[in-house]
Formats: sequence, structure tokens, C-alpha cells
Amino acid sequence: MARRKRTSQVLEKAVRRAAGMSSIAPALDLGNGLTLPSFSTLIETMQAKENAYNSALSNLDKLYREMLETERDLGDMAEHMLLGVATKYGKSSVEYGMAGGVPKTSVAKDCAVSQPHPVRSNPPLLPVPTVTAAQTALPMARLLSQRLRLCVRSRLLKPASIQRDRPLSSLMMGDRFV
Repeated sequence: MARRKRTSQVLEKAVRRAAGMSSIAPALDLGNGLTLPSFSTLIETMQAKENAYNSALSNLDKLYREMLETERDLGDMAEHMLLGVATKYGKSSVEYGMAGGVPKTSVAKDCAVSQPHPVRSNPPLLPVPTVTAAQTALPMARLLSQRLRLCVRSRLLKPASIQRDRPLSSLMMGDRFV
């Protein structure tokens, strides 16, 4: 997608004002360096910079499209190169693995060699850390707040319909207030 070209509303307004001021006097001088010729020069400078900027965007778009096309060509050639190595040396060869492919024999060998893990009759007991209510209150409040914002954003919940007497924990269960 092409980048959006820039148009300046300030520039358009200045051009309209300059046209109106030139009907007053072609060489209007308002003092303090405010003259119609200097105003027109600044308008022309802005138009030149805007045109240069938009041209640069067009060139950048063209370069980006060319880069994507070259990237596609490179991906296709890399795939063809790997298939060429597979054709010449075989998919089970060391050369195929050196070229970046996964040899068939190593895939089959991995599947055949893998054995199930031994099952323990009694797993070791791990100490359970003690957690106080104060330690869980803040994360739970954050989670409820996030869930509430998500419901409001997805329009499952209208902000005016939140009632103080209903527990916020019901949002955790997926209740829908409307």
C-alpha cells in the first residue's frame, strides 16, 4: 500500500490569503518585514519542500515494492537450491543436511529411538510456599480491573450498568451485565 502523500492545509490557506492580498496591492507592505513578495516566496518554498517530500515518499514506495519482489525471488531460489541438493544427493544425505534440510534418516531415527519416560510411583513432595491474603489482593484487583476494562471495550458491559452491589468477582466467571 502506497504511503499517504502530505497536503498542507496551512499552505492552501496561505495561497488563498496571498491571492486576496494581491488584489489589495501587488506589493503590499504591512511593515516589520510583512510584505506580500516575502509571503509569496515563503509559500513557494513550502510548496517546493512539500513536493520534494511527496516525491521522496513515492521513491520509497517504489524501493519497498522492489525489495519485497527481490525477497520473494530469493525465497524461491533458496527453496529451489535445497530441492536441487535433494535431487542430486538425496534427502537422506549429509549434503542435504549441510544445505539446511533435515535428512529423512535423522527424522525416522529420532522417532524410533525415543522411548517413554519411566513413571514414578510416588512423585517427590515439593514445599508449598505460604501466600497471605494481602499478597494476592493486589494482583487479583488488577486482574478484575483489566477484565472489567476488556468487557467495557468489547461492549459486553455498559459502564452505566455496573452495579455496586454485584461482586466484581462475577466478571471472572464470564457473567454478562447489560
